[in-house]
Amino acid sequence: MYLIPIMLLGLGTGYGQKDSYLTYTHLDSTFTLQYPNDWKVTKQEDGKVLFTPSLDTSKVTGENFRVVAFGPTISVTIKRPMYPDQTSIEVCDSFVNFLKNADYTVHHNEEKILPNVSDKSCMVQYDTKGEKIEAMHGERNSEPGMTFVIRHGDLLYFISYDATVDYYFNKYMPAMEQVINSFRIL
Repeated sequence: MYLIPIMLLGLGTGYGQKDSYLTYTHLDSTFTLQYPNDWKVTKQEDGKVLFTPSLDTSKVTGENFRVVAFGPTISVTIKRPMYPDQTSIEVCDSFVNFLKNADYTVHHNEEKILPNVSDKSCMVQYDTKGEKIEAMHGERNSEPGMTFVIRHGDLLYFISYDATVDYYFNKYMPAMEQVINSFRIL
């Protein structure tokens, strides 16, 4: 078991540099955030927004793997809660139960205070506990991920970060920190 520290104040170098970020405002003007200027933004039909980096494919081993399968993705999804009175903490608890039933190991499930959000939120950190495969740089493919859940009014915001290889998950963690630090509900 490993833990990924989340720094909500102060960022390192590289992807933590604020001047290398663009601002994204959701189509419905419900939220805004900053993301690395060299990342691709994809808006899906279901309303989910994906942020993905360009990756160096020379580091991927094996037979013709799709790079997106290894690289990190930050996604933002807006949903209405199943139960009107459900808090973000209760939603996280339900998400944890879902992950455990889907063969994931949950490392954290805790309340978080985000810098630009007045509502309570929580963060769940997880990875797979099923069969592991050797991937790149001798690292194990554990599908690490984390999801922040924010309840604001009658909407739930899910900000998720995951990758199928620990190498990319750790490498782009400063980008996730910047996204979380910059996330604002309008």
